[in-house]
Amino acid sequence: FSDKNANKVIETPTFDVTQYTQNAGVNVRPYNLFSSGACLQREAINRVWGYVSNSVTKIAIELKGKVYYGTVNGTDFEVYLPKMSAGGPYTMTFISDAGRVSVTNVYIGEVFLVSGQSNMEMSPNQLGGVLKELYSTTDCTNEQIRMAQIGWNDATEPSILAINALQWVGANRSSVLNFSATGYIFGKHMQEELGCPVGLVYNAVGGSSLEYWLSKENYDALQEHYTTYTDGSSIMTPCYGYNNRLYPLAGFNFRSVVWYQGESNAFGTQEYYDIALQTYIAQCREMFDNEQLGFTVCELARYKDLPYQYSIVNERINVVAEKDELVVVARNLDQGDWFDIHPKDKREIGRRAAYETLRVFFNKNKPAPVTVTDYQFNQDGSVTIDLSCNASLVNGTNGFEVYVGGRYTYDCNVSINANRLTVTANGEITKVRYGYNAQMTDDVQQDVSKTVTVFDENGFPLDLFTIVNENASDSDLPDAPTLSEGWVDPGSYTISVDSASGDYVIKKAAAAVQWSGAHLAVSDYSSVYTSFTMSFTTQNVSNFTLQMVVTDTTGTAYILLYQEVLTDGKHEITIDFSNTKMLTPSGSEIPDRYIKDCQIDSLVFSLDTAVQVGELIAEDATCTVHDIIFKAQTANQA
Repeated sequence: FSDKNANKVIETPTFDVTQYTQNAGVNVRPYNLFSSGACLQREAINRVWGYVSNSVTKIAIELKGKVYYGTVNGTDFEVYLPKMSAGGPYTMTFISDAGRVSVTNVYIGEVFLVSGQSNMEMSPNQLGGVLKELYSTTDCTNEQIRMAQIGWNDATEPSILAINALQWVGANRSSVLNFSATGYIFGKHMQEELGCPVGLVYNAVGGSSLEYWLSKENYDALQEHYTTYTDGSSIMTPCYGYNNRLYPLAGFNFRSVVWYQGESNAFGTQEYYDIALQTYIAQCREMFDNEQLGFTVCELARYKDLPYQYSIVNERINVVAEKDELVVVARNLDQGDWFDIHPKDKREIGRRAAYETLRVFFNKNKPAPVTVTDYQFNQDGSVTIDLSCNASLVNGTNGFEVYVGGRYTYDCNVSINANRLTVTANGEITKVRYGYNAQMTDDVQQDVSKTVTVFDENGFPLDLFTIVNENASDSDLPDAPTLSEGWVDPGSYTISVDSASGDYVIKKAAAAVQWSGAHLAVSDYSSVYTSFTMSFTTQNVSNFTLQMVVTDTTGTAYILLYQEVLTDGKHEITIDFSNTKMLTPSGSEIPDRYIKDCQIDSLVFSLDTAVQVGELIAEDATCTVHDIIFKAQTANQA
């Protein structure tokens, strides 16, 4: 923390504080961040402020046996405290010419803002007992962990009203149960490692977009780069969070921000997440008056909806960290619950966030996660990749994709010797991507850590990466869309991959009566593609429907591409994106918006089984997808 406000710390008396021993009552009202139980940032010049009645003209604070004098401007006051070492609890007494007001159990330590959306917001109380050991006994009582949660206020303009609900409490069975699980686990590790008081201020909002947290000025500037996605809800309304959940904290000292957010930015604007995050970081450093404010950013966990888009958010997070030495990343790509956007076990992401914060910002001896340090594309078509430390392959080739023959494929071989990876395939590899997509086998869906395979000796995963042979003839071609098994209507549909042909086999159970579908997830979609051709074979299918799920800044919609009564056998269809319009969620066309302008999320196959009179057929309805070839204006790629 800088010394730029050192000249505002006044120790020379401006009035005789011994004259005023009476209770000031409501004539002196400290801002709620400085109420009893508070934690102030150590080794920082802390500005303390509040309000006084019209009759008050003088103000001072007594803390740790010394008095510091401040200024009164109308009904506002402020006092600057010098840098202090960690400790507490102390009594902090506000002295004025109207009398005194004391707040008790004040601590000095390391203070963190824990923020984001629902995966930061979720409390142990909401996680079905998975984290019960955190709060089940009195062992969790720790007055050195100070926790505060800001209130709610639907403010369309910046307002401090939400601060009125804030109360500082120590860690105990009740407070831990209802606090941010990720935030508390992070704070618990920090307090144990640092051995000093730790303050946690929590203001996360489930479902919130990053734009929700921006000031109007910063949001307007951001729109020069892209158009924000919003669904009309308050938690997706730009600036609302800044107005009522962030603005009330302006001027308070934090060591760093722990940020876990991004799911709500994966609806067509994920490629701009780095721009939005950089804007938010700069905003926080300005409003907290700390150019050295650190950020610990948690990657998004694995989840079945929009998995590739989540990977792009994580990629953009790492882009920010590469450019800003005060931003660290808590890796999360091997964590999560494939069927729940809110993985219940927050212990590992909380631990990793703490360890990265301790390693980078406090120079603690915590192991650095494994990273790619160098790579080489070899003449024999293989690729060698050097890592920062020794590592192991624990799940075969899971997570690796290679670019061969104009498309990404999972078909590759990977070996490791100490810290060197070697990747080979049936053809020359010109790009390698890791950690973006995964084949959704039953094992992977039950244990998302199996979506990736490279782990170091400390159990940390290698993070996602893409490397490109810039000298290859296809290095600048757009990535052909990659297909993978997506969501299926449970109990009705299954998707599998034929190991010999690579075809996708989609089945609807003969007894199934639900009309929903099976999704093939589409990754890497680029708007340079203007159509696609699909060849497929049906068996025991009467009606066949193909839909496409697309996303742009107006929302997510299902577009009907093809619906026919088919006879069994092989078929081929071609869809022209330039003539297929984007639809609103209500089904109406959006003028001048076409598939070619959107992010394609998945293809949805719906099969109606052939029916005899009064009964379903005995066999499953099956669609085998042989080829889906996306076509660009200048080149074709499968």
